Amino acid sequence: MEEFAIREKLLRLEYDYTMKQVAEGTGLTESAVSRYESGKREPNGRVISYFCKFYGVSADYLLGLVNDRNGRYGE
Repeated sequence: MEEFAIREKLLRLEYDYTMKQVAEGTGLTESAVSRYESGKREPNGRVISYFCKFYGVSADYLLGLVNDRNGRYGE
């Protein structure tokens, strides 16, 4: 899940969000967001869906399976 941590952090920085803002937007605690972003904790499907909804990206993108943020393969 290292790719998840990298992509989540890149999205957060791209949107200029603080961890507190991400926590508020996902319903997680700030410390949980920090642990997911640092790779110290692996997100389950439910948590991945929170991040997907918050950032407006697909789970496949967050997991590093595709490079298209909408989850389209081959793009």
